[in-house]
Amino acid sequence: MRNLSVVRCILIYAVCIAGCKKPANHVPAKYTGCRINTIVEVPADTLMYPTTTYSFYYNDDGTVQHIFAFVQQKPYSSSSYYQGQSYYTYFAYTGSVVQLRTVYASQTTASNIDTLMLDAQKRVTSVYVGGYNYNPYGSQVETYTYDSAGEMHMHVFSSYSNVSVDSISWLNGDPVTDSLAVNGGPMDMHYFTYSDTLYNTGNITASMADFEKYGRSILTSKHLVKQIYDSQTDSTWTYSYILDAGGKITNIAETQQGGGVNTTQITYNCE
Repeated sequence: MRNLSVVRCILIYAVCIAGCKKPANHVPAKYTGCRINTIVEVPADTLMYPTTTYSFYYNDDGTVQHIFAFVQQKPYSSSSYYQGQSYYTYFAYTGSVVQLRTVYASQTTASNIDTLMLDAQKRVTSVYVGGYNYNPYGSQVETYTYDSAGEMHMHVFSSYSNVSVDSISWLNGDPVTDSLAVNGGPMDMHYFTYSDTLYNTGNITASMADFEKYGRSILTSKHLVKQIYDSQTDSTWTYSYILDAGGKITNIAETQQGGGVNTTQITYNCE
């Protein structure tokens, strides 16, 4: 079961910042606007699971240069997985290809390389999950298909011999249903309801999960999600938000039915 805090249903249209023309002396024009500075993910159980702080660094054209993820160590967890490791993700842009290199803070070489393929509209069409040994095209592949309106209506994830397919329906700019089938098995349906408030995270507007991982938006929605219902587990997630004076999200509280509250805190750098 996917963690619905990272379900890509709560996204909005990806606003990629176009590079400005350089003046004759080739000094880049000064950037103006608001960009995400940090994202802090705080789990409901902070004794067992780590709090992770993502810090974002940008190129002159507004694209993400690299991300540093500081993973807090948890002395009460016996699992090294939950303790985690801090890491850097470096982005390299070449035409329609974006390569992501993950380097753990305790290492000097990349332990993982993912490759994003973009279409003419700069939308992600494929993600090749590389794995180790600098293999840019590994055994795990994600593909994204868009309709004539530019809305992503199918996501396929192939992992070795397993294949999961997300089929998404839209209404008024928002994904309202997501049917997930793994290896052709029973459908796991997710149903989404939204507020009238626009989803806004500055010049690059994306879900926290996509931005933390890929530095861009993939699945996009227009408004803030209020609830997600999962038919397989018969459970509901509810969401509440704090916005700043400009309407940008600064805090997200995600509450699982009968469970605790995960929070996401966002800061911006506005110039």
